[in-house]
Amino acid sequence: MFSLNKTTLINRYENCTKNPHHAHQSQQRFTEEEEDRIVQWIIELDDMGMASREHFVRELMLGIMQDRGDRAGT
Repeated sequence: MFSLNKTTLINRYENCTKNPHHAHQSQQRFTEEEEDRIVQWIIELDDMGMASREHFVRELMLGIMQDRGDRAGT
């Protein structure tokens, strides 16, 4: 039914390996909370009948990065 290796299942159960979603969390540009903030903003725009253009989303993301002092976004 599921294509999950038995060893993988046992290792995850015993906390030997991380869930793929969390495995590279330290390498991500945004925290889960920041990603949720971006998604919520896009949903709110959609609810108001406004398109979430790439330019506006990029500006929001750069703003979040600047708020936390990330100079890579400048």
